[in-house]
Amino acid sequence: MANPAPQQPGHPILTLSRCVIRPFAASDAAALQAAADDPAIARQMRNACLAPITSAEDPLLNFAICTPPDHAGTTIVCGGIGLKRLADVESRTLEVGYWLGRDVWGRGIATEALAAFTRWAFEHVVDPAAAGGPVQRIEACVFGDNDASARVLTKAGYVLEGSRRKAGFKNGKPFDIRLFGILREEVLGSQ
Repeated sequence: MANPAPQQPGHPILTLSRCVIRPFAASDAAALQAAADDPAIARQMRNACLAPITSAEDPLLNFAICTPPDHAGTTIVCGGIGLKRLADVESRTLEVGYWLGRDVWGRGIATEALAAFTRWAFEHVVDPAAAGGPVQRIEACVFGDNDASARVLTKAGYVLEGSRRKAGFKNGKPFDIRLFGILREEVLGSQ
């Protein structure tokens, strides 16, 4: 299984009923900045999550979540979803992260995007440290008070595996981090 070919801005990797997932484009900068400036979003994200994202990654692992195309075929970025590789003995594990702008909360977009993106990751992303072996696990960390994100993960098939007590510190306060995970065979079956 090879890594997917580099994606070009505007070319979706997934077209779903509620959203499109595609590489980020330069034209997304204003929407990304608006999201970064929204305290309700920023308070639930790692400090590095809204750092600049480019389409120069190889393979590309961070994508825009966009509205479905309008009558002119235009999509508008409304969030992001991406993967981070873990290392050493965890090299076949990826961490997924995602966010949505407040104006599209409550529409089922996050659950649809996460479930489809998880399947896409298991089907297309490989572990370069293990001669292209398959990814075995995807996990997500959720701040202890982020019940909405925990519900998204559960609806997308992820399992709550535990809580890391006071593992996070942001805005002058410690907080718990809940760990969710999903396995390759839970998404793709035995292959």
